Amino acid sequence: MPGLIATEGVQAQLRNDDAMVEHQTKVARIPLGHEGTPRDIANMVLHLITEESNYLTGSLLIVDGGYSLGIPGYQV
Repeated sequence: MPGLIATEGVQAQLRNDDAMVEHQTKVARIPLGHEGTPRDIANMVLHLITEESNYLTGSLLIVDGGYSLGIPGYQV
């Protein structure tokens, strides 16, 4: 479950001041202090294809820099 990831698609949505303010507000809520990168998602996938994760099944893996931890009542 990727969070806010810096992709061309996300950047393309930042066409006006309102969109930019909303984006900056979201980034400010990320405990790690920045949006993720496609590499962050790729690194999680790389971990999943190693034997180190061979007993991991049926899980939702949240890759969002901690963003979801700040949402009251958030449950997966």
